[in-house]
Amino acid sequence: MPAGGTASVIAWMFLLFTATMGGMLYLHFFFAHRCWRRVRGVEAEDIDSNYVRREDYFGQSFRAKLHSWMELPTTALPDGMRAIQHGSERIELGPGRSLADRSKSDDVLVIEGDFSCGSFCQLGREIYAQRNVVIGQATECQAIAADGDISLGPDVQVSRWVDCWGTLRLAKGSIVHSRASSRTAAHLELGAQALSVFAPEIIIGAVAHLHVPPVMESSAAESSPERVAIPPDSDDSREALKKAGVDPEKFRSLSADCWIYQGSLRPTSAVRVTSHLVVRGDCDIPAGSLLEHDVKASRNLRIGADSECQANLIAEKSLSVGARVRFSGVIHANEEILLGPEVRGESGSGPVAVDAGSWLYVEEGVSVHGKLSSGERVRVVDTAFAESWRKKFESWRDRS
Repeated sequence: MPAGGTASVIAWMFLLFTATMGGMLYLHFFFAHRCWRRVRGVEAEDIDSNYVRREDYFGQSFRAKLHSWMELPTTALPDGMRAIQHGSERIELGPGRSLADRSKSDDVLVIEGDFSCGSFCQLGREIYAQRNVVIGQATECQAIAADGDISLGPDVQVSRWVDCWGTLRLAKGSIVHSRASSRTAAHLELGAQALSVFAPEIIIGAVAHLHVPPVMESSAAESSPERVAIPPDSDDSREALKKAGVDPEKFRSLSADCWIYQGSLRPTSAVRVTSHLVVRGDCDIPAGSLLEHDVKASRNLRIGADSECQANLIAEKSLSVGARVRFSGVIHANEEILLGPEVRGESGSGPVAVDAGSWLYVEEGVSVHGKLSSGERVRVVDTAFAESWRKKFESWRDRS
């Protein structure tokens, strides 16, 4: 074959190969392209992106789904209940209902009144009540929504979420494996656990009702003994820091309102933090201190008892908050957090939050107006467990 003919054949083979590969590549996007052609030129409806960010998202979503189910035809049942068949799901609805001990149900229950069940029941689907819900000891549930109160008995297990418009009560040993939310208040007893808890007021244990108004807290903080200023703002404050075991030369200014301390910061007397502070190491804030700005530690952070924290606290490892500490911002640690007894968290500007990357341990007497969340679970612990954890925390700091 002439050289020109060979070149022509090669050119056509290359074009055919290119077209084949292009077609194979287009097949990866064929369905997406078809869907795009169908909606091209159609004006999209408004989407509330904040909807899925709401703490009671699961409860709202379930209520919306129920509303559409109620429009389906019903079948009367012998016990006065009615049934709706929705695909493979069966919904039972009717007036107030009480189940005996060891009852079992694999249906969605919609109750137009109060709902209660005895001990050791197995409720495999969602429960919704227009009034109050009381769950007996050691019962296993999937999810619960109520327009009134919800009370979970001892050792109750909820595999998904719990949401109510009234007061939420978690008894000793009860566990919610996802969100627990209330529009009124949440009460957690010793041993109760949840992935996250959100309510206008979260109360831990029997003595947590002892509420101290914010005005009283602020005045009490101002009346405390003189504190050493951090960062140093005068020669006198530098000398005071030296007496407190802090090296003033390790402070560096990052901006007009932010300072960094090169090394672990462990003053021996109460301090007053007047600018944002970043500590390159462990940070140990003594009892009775006042933190007016954010404090971040690259390792562990400890806040001593009776301190007031008016901004955010952040630790890249673990964080310990002492007894009767008052805070009005966000507390976050990448690992574990312990909130000591009678810690108060509230702010006049909105909810506060405590978030742990691992476990969040809370002692009795804690009151938080906002949210408690964790990577593992929020757990109410006794004094013995808390003391053991603090010893472990001290060993972490000693090793660093």
